[in-house]
Amino acid sequence: MEKQTILIANTHKEQAGWLKDDLIKKNIDIEVLDVETNNSEEMREAIEKYNPSIVLTNELKQDKPASDIIKEIQDDVTRFQPIFIIHSGYPTYDIERVCSQKGIHVYSYFILDKEVDLANEIGNIAKGEETKLTKHLYYSFSEQNINVTVDIMNKNAMQYIYDPYYKEVNNELAQLFSDLDKIPKRFREKFRRYAELQLKNHMLECSYMYQFLNGKMNK
Repeated sequence: MEKQTILIANTHKEQAGWLKDDLIKKNIDIEVLDVETNNSEEMREAIEKYNPSIVLTNELKQDKPASDIIKEIQDDVTRFQPIFIIHSGYPTYDIERVCSQKGIHVYSYFILDKEVDLANEIGNIAKGEETKLTKHLYYSFSEQNINVTVDIMNKNAMQYIYDPYYKEVNNELAQLFSDLDKIPKRFREKFRRYAELQLKNHMLECSYMYQFLNGKMNK
């Protein structure tokens, strides 16, 4: 297993320096990348170049919020996906609102929370253990991510299309659709719209499960 790495993309250099020293002093088994970023675009470039296991960043930067870059990356699960921690002076509920609005999953740490040892919590996250940091678990339902899951299902259809229960369900669905022609048009159109929405809902669920399980398996 490769050694875990962390990119400290916090633009407050004194805080970044303190954290790096603390990680070393406490023997947290994670390598701090010797990379300096001054804005969100430089953070994105560093992620693409170095593939860090964890990215620690503040939200407000000179060019754009860090959460915009996180969303850009998480909108395409075919890209490398680090664990993100937002180290912020914003209250937790503000970060929660941002994550909810943008559909991103991150950990966050309120810098005035003196009860939390950030270095230790980074170590816990790196080991996949429980952490005191706040989890904001929203996943991206971008068209790209939905298409990835559809493609996986299409390429692996032989694994399930011949299952007896799967065939039974689909045969009944086919019969129900053929019976739609026997009912008045106003009801027929509503049933067909219901089926369309059910399919879209199913794709969203598959996209969520793929992102969730992919994150579990690759951390």
